[in-house]
Amino acid sequence: MSSAIKYKIAQSLVSTLPESEFIDSSLPGYKFATKTVNYAGIEQRWLVVQSQDRKESDLRKLSQKIIKAESKAIQELKKFSQDKFACEADAISYIINCCTVSLKGCIVLSLFFVQIP
Repeated sequence: MSSAIKYKIAQSLVSTLPESEFIDSSLPGYKFATKTVNYAGIEQRWLVVQSQDRKESDLRKLSQKIIKAESKAIQELKKFSQDKFACEADAISYIINCCTVSLKGCIVLSLFFVQIP
């Protein structure tokens, strides 16, 4: 099994294992879970170790990314809201072709059109 495939399987395990499957370790701040994986007809037993410190660090990094993406989306939304478009189709085309993925989600959820006389 190539290391790329092992990495994908490990990533999948880590992201899909429910918290309830982890068992407290005798080492403070650590939990573990065992999982049997079958790849190409070969049964493998995996040990997944969870560190509370690593989990908290990952959550902090994720929060920072969310805050940064939100700030960027707000800036783009301010710019977008000041632009004037000839018609609804032009505005939608602008969103599809020019906005970042995060802003597209925000606009699609809250987009409405006002015709200016």
